[in-house]
Amino acid sequence: MIRVYLDDERVPPTQSFDLVVRSFDEAILAFESYGCPRFISFDYDLNAVKTGYDVAIWMTEQDKKVNGHFFPTDFEFVVHSSTSIQRDEIIGYLTRYLLNRE
Repeated sequence: MIRVYLDDERVPPTQSFDLVVRSFDEAILAFESYGCPRFISFDYDLNAVKTGYDVAIWMTEQDKKVNGHFFPTDFEFVVHSSTSIQRDEIIGYLTRYLLNRE
């Protein structure tokens, strides 16, 4: 399983990422090619219409389509967005989904 850094501008702070994706579309292509990453570091603003939040929504929709088998059991994420409201939006959404899915 891969480790993904999602950000339209920043360079990952470490070399521990397998893949850097710069947009919603790149993220979806990566997930369709490699499956759900084991770890993802989200940015919110992707300098486009679609955001990191949209990526999180897409991921949960995929998980629902396959009855909870999209996310790996050891899935982890962080949000490195510099805006706390946007960071909290992704964290809250994904955390609620992962804790409450059936």
